[in-house]
Amino acid sequence: MNDEARATDEYRANAIESPVRAPAGDPDRLLDAVTRLRDLEVQKRTQPVSTPEYQRLADAVERESRRVFRLADEEHETGPDSRPDAPR
Repeated sequence: MNDEARATDEYRANAIESPVRAPAGDPDRLLDAVTRLRDLEVQKRTQPVSTPEYQRLADAVERESRRVFRLADEEHETGPDSRPDAPR
């Protein structure tokens, strides 16, 4: 396994156990969560169904998908006008 693949595997393993939380107000946190959700889903699809690893990844996909919806709702509630640099 090359260094890049090893680093990606380590990132994914750590991301499942301890997801990175962006500071509130970070404009990239929704996109980061969507990217993480996609990465988890791609990884899940490499596993045989009904294995413990598949189930662990399926649980992580479910948690992250709920987080994506929560972040989207937060962004909808605060809206772009709440940014300090928003035009008035």
